[in-house]
Amino acid sequence: MSVLQRLMFPAGYVRVLRSLRRKATAYWTLNSGSWLDSVGSNNLAETNDVTLGTGIQGGAAQFTIAASTTLSIADNAALSMGDGEFTWIAWPNLDAKVGQQAIISKRNVAQENALYYEPAVPDEYSFILTDNVPTAVVVESNYSPTAGVWDFVAAWRDKIAQTINIQVNMGTINSTAFTGTVADSDGAFVLGGLAAGASSILGGRIDEVGIFKGVVLTQNELNVIYRSRVCRPLWR
Repeated sequence: MSVLQRLMFPAGYVRVLRSLRRKATAYWTLNSGSWLDSVGSNNLAETNDVTLGTGIQGGAAQFTIAASTTLSIADNAALSMGDGEFTWIAWPNLDAKVGQQAIISKRNVAQENALYYEPAVPDEYSFILTDNVPTAVVVESNYSPTAGVWDFVAAWRDKIAQTINIQVNMGTINSTAFTGTVADSDGAFVLGGLAAGASSILGGRIDEVGIFKGVVLTQNELNVIYRSRVCRPLWR
């Protein structure tokens, strides 16, 4: 470990990074333009030519609203969250704050599970989860992003506490009660839109996306991921 890494990562940080790698269900560095899953076989396919931009670490997926660009993979057991706990993380960087823009989604006609930017006043990142009634429950971040600036967004479902939660840049955790059963959507897993090439297209970049199924990451674990952008990425 370099001197810089020793300064940025106190004792135990590398151990936590290794633990996070074991806990990850899927992780996309989005570093090379190949959109490969660093954990398993959930490699993403392009719709309408997603390009490679500059990321928080190396490269990032660059999405364009006018071209309806997305990355996606068909529904599968690994990326269906079921009724358990889970954590989603991503680094979005919006080109402009115009219209609803999805960061991560898994959606069909009746069920929508998504992390997205919402332009309504006040504009903010939000996380929506649908139960099997179906009733959609939304938790708002109360954080207004700045166009052209990277944000670390974490969203999770805590089954024990019966909440859904969102946190931006390790700031305030916002929570909303979720007492129902999570709807197991059969929709595709999509980055940059609510459906492949279809709606709520993101204009901007997304980097370092992780899915942790069956676990709520601790604040220490999330802080390690947040700080790892500086000198030691989670997956390189």
